[in-house]
Amino acid sequence: MRRSATLKNGLSGQSKVICLPGGDLDGCGDRIHQINRLKKTRSAQRFGLYTQEAISLNSGESKRYCEILIRFIDEPEQVVPASWLVPIITQGYRLAEKIDRWVIETVLDLLSETSPENREKYRFAINISSRTLYDYRQWRKLEREILKRDLTPDLFCWEIAESTILANPQKAADAIANLQIQGYYVTVDQVGGRYSSLDYLNYVTVDYLKIADDLVKDIAQDLGDRSIVQIIQLVAQSLAIETIANGVETSPAFETLRDLEIDYAQGYYLTQPHPLAAKFLG
Repeated sequence: MRRSATLKNGLSGQSKVICLPGGDLDGCGDRIHQINRLKKTRSAQRFGLYTQEAISLNSGESKRYCEILIRFIDEPEQVVPASWLVPIITQGYRLAEKIDRWVIETVLDLLSETSPENREKYRFAINISSRTLYDYRQWRKLEREILKRDLTPDLFCWEIAESTILANPQKAADAIANLQIQGYYVTVDQVGGRYSSLDYLNYVTVDYLKIADDLVKDIAQDLGDRSIVQIIQLVAQSLAIETIANGVETSPAFETLRDLEIDYAQGYYLTQPHPLAAKFLG
């Protein structure tokens, strides 16, 4: 029986309100309102899985890169953006591991019901928290679950925030190496963001670099952003790492990324997110 795309879980224990740097007071107030609403409806909170494909900008792709996105479905059936949900999960409510497990298990169940011919076209990218990255017992369990469903590790790519790697590069390098030995792929997410540095690539081996959307949205007009993205692309090429530009929303941005020989582009200009089950089970 397929796992329902619904996660019911109370927010227990102490809680705190988090206002991210750079936000105004009105934005902070909106966040507080959303948190209070989430707490009041905790018995019925639901998370839906969506998918957004990264489009290849060259003809050499072997599998299509398909990111799995999580959305909170509020009442009545209103999709709430993840922009306010993620900080709550990762900073204030210790739900990251539990939600990671639910996302992974739900995707496994769905793929086990998808024809091999359909699923083998894709590499499914799933964001994971630092807690999940370093939970070696979970990875051993996941290996058994994948085999039980007649799936293969190369279907999966784990997206890890650049800030997680920079917090402890050696620990991250060991964990990522363990994943790749098992046959998984790894993406560094939000590359060139707030904690911009590429030194870790000297000893952390990854498959993709996903460029932060803050660098992408104005790349056609901002020479500074364009220069940084160009440097990231040159470093990636020298290390045989593929690049993904996130947050592509305009034609000029798309054309600029093509000129810079970025490997993949992802964003609303190219594809809209779609419910995961509808895309693969129709």
